[in-house]
Amino acid sequence: MLKRLLLLFFAVQTVSSFAQVSTTSPFSSRGIGDASFYGDARFMGLGGISTAIIDSTNTNLFNPASYSFVARGLPLFTIGIAHEEKTFIEGDATANGRFSSITQMGLAVPFGNRFGLAFGLKPYSRMGYEINTAEVVNNDSIFYDYLGKGEIQQFILGFSWKLVNRLNSQFSIGANGIRYFGRIENERKAFRRVNFNEVGAFDRTFIQAADFGYNLGVVYQYKPSSRHNLTLAATYQLNNEATMNRSHTRVHFGNFSNVNSYDTIMPLIRQRGTITIPEQVNIGFNYEFKAARDTLSRSGRLPSFSIAGEFSQEMWSTYQEVFGQSLNSLGFENARAYRFGFEYIPHRFPQDRAMFLKKRQKWTYRFGTFLLEEPHVLDGQQVMHVGASMGLGVPFVVNRAVSTLNLSVTYGQRGFNLSEELLRENYVGIKFGLNIAPSYDRWFTKSQID
Repeated sequence: MLKRLLLLFFAVQTVSSFAQVSTTSPFSSRGIGDASFYGDARFMGLGGISTAIIDSTNTNLFNPASYSFVARGLPLFTIGIAHEEKTFIEGDATANGRFSSITQMGLAVPFGNRFGLAFGLKPYSRMGYEINTAEVVNNDSIFYDYLGKGEIQQFILGFSWKLVNRLNSQFSIGANGIRYFGRIENERKAFRRVNFNEVGAFDRTFIQAADFGYNLGVVYQYKPSSRHNLTLAATYQLNNEATMNRSHTRVHFGNFSNVNSYDTIMPLIRQRGTITIPEQVNIGFNYEFKAARDTLSRSGRLPSFSIAGEFSQEMWSTYQEVFGQSLNSLGFENARAYRFGFEYIPHRFPQDRAMFLKKRQKWTYRFGTFLLEEPHVLDGQQVMHVGASMGLGVPFVVNRAVSTLNLSVTYGQRGFNLSEELLRENYVGIKFGLNIAPSYDRWFTKSQID
């Protein structure tokens, strides 16, 4: 089973590395693209909260201190898929966009009583936009196309150590080593239409990521009784001047669809420089209340409730692109996020096979909301991003091991103070996530002969 999970992980990783996965949003057109939260369905069902969502059946690549909380002897494989439908509005003009992608995949492996190891893949930023304009010059139409695509991904290798492992309190620290890779591309094109051919010039810039980084995490869980559980957690990513390669060229064309008509204006220039991965801090909590067995209701259910919140800040005001003698800061503002979520499980024991329990009573129901201040600024107005989400977790048990299928739906709006006159984006996002736990009977089992 372990070999199958490893083969599945590397097969999906290989496919995603070669696939061109992007987003569709004009807000991704600057810098290294849109670095929004790309969590899986479990987290998005709670409004994007991830820092303090720690349990034994969930792989959380966003907080490396979580790996030591995975159930002993039960490695977890996770994969997520997302799809978004978008509408862009500016004044009376509207446009539509959509995209589908893999949100993350990873494998967490506990060992000993206090340690956990994980590795996985998830996006850091994505770029995907197409803007078309035109003007009339000397009775002739000039067309301008602005395009961008690509993504920068993170390959993660993390380790976690539970320093305190008592019955009523646990404290864990962890670190993720990160390898940044991937490419983003920007193209500007100006042309006229002559005899059904496009005649003009284009300017292309490629940025290739090739550097390492890391982030840190801590988790503290306090259980004053079997009915209450409080989790406090935080993560920190240090400001990192990541090494990247940039290529730039400019070409004139007599017919854009015929490469033989291309005439190089500026030959391909390759430069090695740095782009800032900004400092980031996330702080979160999760409080869980469980009904005691002595309060078992007539229905036979033992429900649990939890509320969670999270605050994060990213120092995008320090963002810089440095290639040769060129320095570009883009004038970003610091980004902040405020998230709140609620989770309810009618009966918290999915292994319970009592005949009076219905399957949906073992499902997890989630609700969340969020308010984000994004780094993009126009005429002193910062992009605001608000939304709400709901999610569902469906457990399935194989030989006492609990795996989970998660689903979430998110509705959101983003724009410059959500003004009616400036660009605004409305979207509906659907995410699927799967946490697979292999059977107890097949993992780390030792035979004993009497």
